Amino acid sequence: MFSTVFSFPSRYGNNPIFESTFYVLLVFRGALKSMPVNAFMFLLFNYCVASFAGGIAATFLSKRITPRPVLVVGAMLTIAGIMNCIRLPQPVWFNIANLFVYIAPAYLGYMIAKLNKKETTGENQ
Repeated sequence: MFSTVFSFPSRYGNNPIFESTFYVLLVFRGALKSMPVNAFMFLLFNYCVASFAGGIAATFLSKRITPRPVLVVGAMLTIAGIMNCIRLPQPVWFNIANLFVYIAPAYLGYMIAKLNKKETTGENQ
C-alpha cells in the first residue's frame, strides 16, 4: 500500500488533476489521524443511524416479510466499512467496532418496519 500511495503521481506523469488528488488524500489522512475520540464515536453513531434507516427502507421497498433484503443491505454496508478501514488510517478500536455496527441496526429497522406493516395491514402472524 505504501508503494501504491507514493507512486501515484509518477504513474500519471505531471497531470495536475492526479497530483492534486494525491495531495488531498495525504491531507485527509493526516486529518483523520488527529481526530478526537468523540468524532469517531459520532461517526459510529451516524453509521448506526444510516444502517437503521437502510433496514427500514429495504423492508418497505421489498414488500416482503423475510429479512433477506435487510441482511443484504447490512452486508453491503459492512463491506463498505471494511473497505473504509483498509483505505483510511483509523484507530484499531474503531476498525473493530466498525465491523459490528451495520447488520444489527439494519435488522432492528426491519423488526420495527415489520411491526409497523402488521399494524397498518391488520396482519396477525
